[in-house]
Amino acid sequence: SFATEFPEKIAYAMSRSLDGPWEYKGLLNEIAGNSNTNHQSIIDFKGKSYFIYHNGGMDVKGSSYRRSVCIDYLYYNKDGTLKRVQMTTEGLEQVALPDDRAQAFVILEGLLAELQLVRRHLAYLDIVAELAHHGHIGAKFQALALVPVGDVTRQGIGRKEVEEAPLHVDPLQRVGIVGGPKL
Repeated sequence: SFATEFPEKIAYAMSRSLDGPWEYKGLLNEIAGNSNTNHQSIIDFKGKSYFIYHNGGMDVKGSSYRRSVCIDYLYYNKDGTLKRVQMTTEGLEQVALPDDRAQAFVILEGLLAELQLVRRHLAYLDIVAELAHHGHIGAKFQALALVPVGDVTRQGIGRKEVEEAPLHVDPLQRVGIVGGPKL
């Protein structure tokens, strides 16, 4: 699958070999909400296929660069081609709970870095423990745009405010910046 046109839609191609030749098969989904870009992934988990993407559903006062992560089922036609993804506002019921803790890391050009080693930009996550569907434990996160390190330092965000927190307690408003291993 790949992004095409602008604003972006998601299309896909198929081949009998990883080396091709590839044949364009059509669109998987249209423009997602107010987001002018889209990034997607297709996964299989416990016998079902899922389409993960983002839209611009977060209230950003006119900006389309804050993104809400979405997941919907992916279905196949009898001939193996993909059916168009029906984007929903409610998403899916939780499939499994991997752990009762959430972690966030500083990510810089493919590796996790300590704040003092970051020379260009860094991203940070706000994680809010929120029950998305019928009382099941779940997490919603907000990935904020890349900001210069100097701005982050001036804002007083520490290198390691919170490394992990249970999802079943009060909402966690600020995860902060943490280090970690190389990706």
